[in-house]
Amino acid sequence: MRLLALAAVLLAALVPAGALASAAWGPSQVTLAKLPDGSFQYLVDGQPQVFIGMGYDAIYRYLPDEERAAMYRRDFGILRDAGVNTITGWDADKGYEQDKFDELTLAVADEYGLGVVMPLNLPPEGDYRDETFVQALLDQARQKLDRFRDFHALRMWGVGNEVLWEMKPDMHPAFLRAYLRIVDLFHELDPNHPVIYREAEDVYMPELISALRDSGDIRPWLLFGLNIYNKDVRPLLRRWPSYGLDRPVLVSEFGAEADSPDGRAVAYLDMWRGIRCYPSFVLGGAPYVWTTEGPEPTDKVWGLMDGNAWPVDGTFATLSSVWLNEPAAPAPDCDGAPMSVPERPQTISRPRPPAPAPVAEAAIVKAPLVVSAPAPAPPPLPSPKQAVNPAPSPGSSPKPSASAAPAPVRVPTVTVPKITTSRCTLQHKRCR
Repeated sequence: MRLLALAAVLLAALVPAGALASAAWGPSQVTLAKLPDGSFQYLVDGQPQVFIGMGYDAIYRYLPDEERAAMYRRDFGILRDAGVNTITGWDADKGYEQDKFDELTLAVADEYGLGVVMPLNLPPEGDYRDETFVQALLDQARQKLDRFRDFHALRMWGVGNEVLWEMKPDMHPAFLRAYLRIVDLFHELDPNHPVIYREAEDVYMPELISALRDSGDIRPWLLFGLNIYNKDVRPLLRRWPSYGLDRPVLVSEFGAEADSPDGRAVAYLDMWRGIRCYPSFVLGGAPYVWTTEGPEPTDKVWGLMDGNAWPVDGTFATLSSVWLNEPAAPAPDCDGAPMSVPERPQTISRPRPPAPAPVAEAAIVKAPLVVSAPAPAPPPLPSPKQAVNPAPSPGSSPKPSASAAPAPVRVPTVTVPKITTSRCTLQHKRCR
């Protein structure tokens, strides 16, 4: 608590007093309620909410706090006005150094009414059979809990992301045992906020469920997030109840490629509409990703905004036009029929490859950081009453239509650069 008080004092010059008081001294209450009809509600301070997220990959960690706060205010204002209510992030995912989510992030997010999923990186290359290694992760967890659990912007603890997908199979049992110890610590010290594990689609759910059952505690407060790319989300989500976990699910990342910027807007919109086909057990989703200036090379392809927070095409505005009308009834083309869990194995569409092997420290030459002043906010987004492209029917391939495409927000066309990494495989659809 002393560390939290010190952080509040240090931030006082950067964040308005009212926002800081709310962020530092009023922890949020985030719960999952099961209603009499069997559906689930996501409640923030007792109020139902559709989880409208954004994978937030901006890298401001090297800026002075005053500049970092200004950049956050620019971005968070745009996100709030677009209908986003939560940002998600990563620590060192895929081997790349991500931004730091800290007291300043939480305080400014709360100023704009945004929630934050706070990450804890679990290295897939780690030896989870080594008790010293596991204890070090538990220590990191305690430190994060002590620092951040009382901030009002906190929504969930994002403990681990795609660890099983990147990990050698013979390490899975040890990892899952260690994972349950780590998430139990989070829940014991902070029962006000759920814990979420994010993974590549649902391929590893049988292993995760077996680990829960073998432990003797099904842990209803532990949520799961599915990262889905270049697929119709509906079949994946329809089968979620078949796993028998009696809890909702979140689409923690989603993204779609297309042959044109207009086609990308249609494809992202179709994925969101697929997410909203199942409001009784799907909390919402978070598109990947905010900016082309993120740490991963492929962020230049997947970013929705450029480095000055201007939309690169119509995708962000198209999503905003439906977000601002949430909660909305499922689209007429939704098929709510349940599906059973498929036979294994499955093909995973994974467009986010791990980072190349690190270069020796002596060989690294760091260029000086040049920081430009924050750019002015872009013009207001289109009114939600403006026409939006109709989504393709489930199972069909979204195709751009010149007559139905949304009006370009700022940049009418986008030249997509070729992205190469040393770790691409045929499964990595982000690799070009």
